[in-house]
Amino acid sequence: EHFHPRLRDEHRQAVREKVGASRTAPVILFVGSGYERKGVATLLEACSHMATAEAEVWIVGRDKSAARYEALARQLGIETRVRFFGGQQDVRSFYAAADVFCLPTLYDPLPNAVLEALACGIPVLTSATSGAAELIHPGVSGYVCAARDASNLVHYLDTLCVPGAAEAMRTAARNAVQDLDWKLQASRLATLYRDLC
Repeated sequence: EHFHPRLRDEHRQAVREKVGASRTAPVILFVGSGYERKGVATLLEACSHMATAEAEVWIVGRDKSAARYEALARQLGIETRVRFFGGQQDVRSFYAAADVFCLPTLYDPLPNAVLEALACGIPVLTSATSGAAELIHPGVSGYVCAARDASNLVHYLDTLCVPGAAEAMRTAARNAVQDLDWKLQASRLATLYRDLC
């Protein structure tokens, strides 16, 4: 309930207006700290080759080397399409404004950010080395590609940024994590313990 598709209706346009973003530009969201391990450089490289030139990348999270990634965005010529927001106390408004969630991590057991994005009904593009990859049904709730594979990342990002493509996956994205409700999980765990005793 805390991360829910209704956030889109409540906050999407207000957040975009607040940061000066277009009402219609596709927003690709990244949420995470530790940019090197989470694949921010690969995401920026992919962004620089996208056919969808109006797409924006929003980076939310802390990194002691954030300035290096801002410099990389300038070097790639995409500084006007990439926004760095730093660490945020509450990221829900960013999920509300996003169309696609991208986490091309080198390794991550099961990132909360992917679960949050899916719960908000946002299709996810992540790497095969993320534990969350098993939750993604390719072409239905998002896509999975190899870490550091910027060319495949470009392809999937452009695919998701086609008008209506991400929108068509919103219900499937939410459904991908419906069974992860904590009450349901607690009930299953209690049933397992009863069966074992």
